[in-house]
Amino acid sequence: MNYYPMSVIFGHDRIAPFLSSDFRPVQPAEIEEEVRAYQSYVDSFSRERVTQHLLTYVIASAEPEQDLSRIDLWYERDAGERAGAYNLYRLTLRE
Repeated sequence: MNYYPMSVIFGHDRIAPFLSSDFRPVQPAEIEEEVRAYQSYVDSFSRERVTQHLLTYVIASAEPEQDLSRIDLWYERDAGERAGAYNLYRLTLRE
């Protein structure tokens, strides 16, 4: 299991018992709530929201190839350029 995303969301002291004198492990209901909150965030995207913080590039792991379909909703990607273990794509906002 990759604990890094959980530690970012809940804090290291909720993942590693030795980091807290009052350890409270993350509960399944808390994870479900964060998943719902993130889905709400994703669903709230609009063209107006996307244009507030324009992207110019995307760097994505090449192996395995990443699902960039959410990016593709709002941007056109060039063919990409391999840079070590990553692909670098230049983005252009869709009209």
